[in-house]
Amino acid sequence: MRSFFLFAILLLAACAAPELKIGKLPAVDPASSGEVVVVRPSAFIAEDFTFYVNVNEENIAGLRNRMHTRFRLPAGDHRIAVRCTSGYTSDVFENATIERVVAGQTIYLAIEPKGKCATIEAVSEREGRRLVANTTFIPL
Repeated sequence: MRSFFLFAILLLAACAAPELKIGKLPAVDPASSGEVVVVRPSAFIAEDFTFYVNVNEENIAGLRNRMHTRFRLPAGDHRIAVRCTSGYTSDVFENATIERVVAGQTIYLAIEPKGKCATIEAVSEREGRRLVANTTFIPL
């Protein structure tokens, strides 16, 4: 019985989703940059999985359910993605968007679980502020 229990624990541990390496964004001049807020609101689907925020091919944060983060990017177009790991394989899935960052302005992006990963889409400032109010800030 004891060996069966140990086998079951090891099997469950092997099914855990792998963690992705988190990097850092380069420092930016606040005067020529804009703010990006990424929010992962509450969702029953994929509640226990971490979704990774990826900017210009660099994973910068892992967001769990009811979390948000904010960061600054230089003005211009940037590739912002959400990456998801599989609980059963080492596969990494992602959905990306190109967002135009404008100096002195804030854009809000919301992550929503969907299919094998999640979507990341721009939301209005009003909706973004509402989502942020119901989530916990995770600093980079």
